[in-house]
Amino acid sequence: MKKLIAVLCALLLLCLTAVPAAASVDDLCADYFPGGVINAPAAGSVLVDSDNDSYTRVSVVIPISNQIYAFGADYERTGYEAFCRKYDLEEYSLGFSAQIDYSLNSKNNWQYTSEWDRDNSYGSAFIGYDEKVQTQEVIAIDSVDSEFFHTLRPAVVSGQRSNGASKAYLDLIRNTLYFRVRYCICYTPAGESEQKYLFSDWSDVFGYGEKVATTADNAPKELPAPVIDALALLGDDGNRLTFTLELPQSVYDADLYYNKHDGNTGTLQAELTVNGEEHVFDVDDGAGKFGGARTLTLPDGLTVSGDDKVSLRVRLANADPLGDGPWSDAIDLTDEVVTTDAVPDEQGETDEPIAPAPDDDPAPKHKSDCKLCGICPFQPLGVCMFVWLAAILVLALLIALLVRKSKKSKKGKKSKQKKKKSRR
Repeated sequence: MKKLIAVLCALLLLCLTAVPAAASVDDLCADYFPGGVINAPAAGSVLVDSDNDSYTRVSVVIPISNQIYAFGADYERTGYEAFCRKYDLEEYSLGFSAQIDYSLNSKNNWQYTSEWDRDNSYGSAFIGYDEKVQTQEVIAIDSVDSEFFHTLRPAVVSGQRSNGASKAYLDLIRNTLYFRVRYCICYTPAGESEQKYLFSDWSDVFGYGEKVATTADNAPKELPAPVIDALALLGDDGNRLTFTLELPQSVYDADLYYNKHDGNTGTLQAELTVNGEEHVFDVDDGAGKFGGARTLTLPDGLTVSGDDKVSLRVRLANADPLGDGPWSDAIDLTDEVVTTDAVPDEQGETDEPIAPAPDDDPAPKHKSDCKLCGICPFQPLGVCMFVWLAAILVLALLIALLVRKSKKSKKGKKSKQKKKKSRR
């Protein structure tokens, strides 16, 4: 009996200790960032929108690494709550962004301070979960009251408008802006309140202006074809569609060239074919040449449904002096219906469309994130539910044996007492 109890106790101990501990940030790094190293971004490029008289807006185009892209895709596919539970983080505490730093006329006059290591809002650009390229406006100057007027004062030309209001713009013919970018991942461990951060190294320095020689200094000879994907209905009205857009880097290089010279890369034009009938119109969702999720509003009187045969292709059209560019490959309408608007907001950020989960892939919130069995619905204290059931059964059996042994012991004592009394 003693041996049996010892075996059961050992089995109980094994059930409770020989299971994987709850995952942590270290496990997250091991899964996505080997050696705990987040690879630095590749050098980006710069877009400048200026009329050289009254305003200047400077945006940075950030290529998203495969490492960060895979991490973000898994985060969205798994589901935000389930992903945070998997790595023992506070719900919705995990986020990733890019910090963009700039320096004027020198590669040593950066805005970065140690505060950037404790607050990801500095220079921050949100990274979408399914974007390979992120475009973020970094600097906007149109008057002496602009946020960046004082930090960029040596390069600002200012004056007055006809109505007496101030005006200002950046002189990037005789000055140079330099940029660098790093990835930032923020998280809060479960049970804690303080946000913590993981950073990559800074990218190589890139820039725009007098001292920067890039491919944008060469006159473009042709326009490339855009790349599009994921055509779906947007809402139930049948008059809007959504698709994803990716423009080759040469388009941004051409835009940079035309900021210094006469010309432009035109507008984004769509050709929508509905049941064999072609409709050509501009993509007018206010997002310009931004990559990522885009919205296509159909001309008045045109609607489509899932029963129609619909295909789409797009191109850059009416460019000066290159004319119309080549069409993209055509894509067909999918069966998905997207319910979230993909129109960029006033800051230029985009709410990514969220399509319903396919029938053979139930919504992530119903999936188990147990590392042991992969199917149990919950894991008390991070331990598989089936392990708890096994431990309870072993404990119940152990208690039953101890109770049985106790009853036998009492019965034996009573028997001995009766024998003694009978001898007397």
